[in-house]
Amino acid sequence: MSIQGLADGISDFFFDQVEVVGAEQIPADRPVIFAANHHSGLIDALLLYSATPRPIRAVGKSTLWDILPLRPFLSAAQVIPIKRVRDGGGSNDEAFSEVSRALSEGDAIVIFVEGTSHDNPGLVPIKTGAARMAFDAMSLGAQPLVVPVGIVFEDRERFRSNALVRFGEPIDVARAYPQATTDDRDQVRALTGRIEAGLAVVAPVWESEAQRAAARTSAIEELPIGAPLSRIEARAEQLAELRPASLLAPNPDLVGQRGEANLLVPPDQIDTLAGLVLAPFAFVGKWSNRPPFIAVREIAKRADLNIRATLKVAAGMVLFPIWWIVIAITAAQLGAPFWWAFGIAAATAVLGLLAARELPKARAERRTRRHLRQRQRHRSVRPG
Repeated sequence: MSIQGLADGISDFFFDQVEVVGAEQIPADRPVIFAANHHSGLIDALLLYSATPRPIRAVGKSTLWDILPLRPFLSAAQVIPIKRVRDGGGSNDEAFSEVSRALSEGDAIVIFVEGTSHDNPGLVPIKTGAARMAFDAMSLGAQPLVVPVGIVFEDRERFRSNALVRFGEPIDVARAYPQATTDDRDQVRALTGRIEAGLAVVAPVWESEAQRAAARTSAIEELPIGAPLSRIEARAEQLAELRPASLLAPNPDLVGQRGEANLLVPPDQIDTLAGLVLAPFAFVGKWSNRPPFIAVREIAKRADLNIRATLKVAAGMVLFPIWWIVIAITAAQLGAPFWWAFGIAAATAVLGLLAARELPKARAERRTRRHLRQRQRHRSVRPG
């Protein structure tokens, strides 16, 4: 399987929906540096490999190569290692040369310009790497674009939540800075500032988690039930900027303590009969896969927020197959024929996958019904 196929598969499984906005602005025939925000570890990279409408190569911290199981995937994805000061530093001449060569050949590069994955509700000051890479590529005759990319999560650590990838307006570096070089610090700072301004348009820029919670509550209450994350986030940002004093108090049914959203389901998509038919199978899948589920949850909850989703995916890809193998071996040890043992393990896996998709959906549908009833009660008691 290609790295693109792997990224698509993981994204499709971990997220209920991934929206992509602004991809039509990206040319197919120009070298591009995608300058992205960074809130969720390797999940951010997987999302971009899946959502970006052309093949990409990512720039990643060199310490990723210390994680042995990751090395085959880093190689398949042609990730370019960067040595960060916080990790001990070192020369990045080879990495910058590799990026420049790739851009001069018309490739697309992804760089997380904040330098590291973090837990802040907004952006942290971005590094100058993207600007220097763009100017380096120009010295080889490339005409690169820099495209700010904002990654927005409904809830970055919750399984089967939604994500949004927003591509901003491309910056034509060669046209805006025709004589710039990496030695020109003023030009490097100028382009870095422009990238940061572009990123602030598409990436989360909340002043605090409380502001995000209030703005998202207000947007969800105002928009039609079942509005997608793209509309909710855009409206929440507008309300926070234009009418901050009018923001509603956070509603715990709609947002979490850190402002993570609990999106509602479009009422016309709720299929009660299908839910009732699938519910027994989903619950069997949940309980028959309980041990690896608990193990994954315990591993993830001990980590920082910005890497919990990454750990859930990594641990789940290891622990669930091990559990299914254990079930098959146990069934065989108890005297079941090979095909019976294999069938029991396969059924456990299929029911587990069904549970993983159906139970979060059922919770969202119950939340939507509850919210509809609350709205109806509020209308019935309204004066006049």
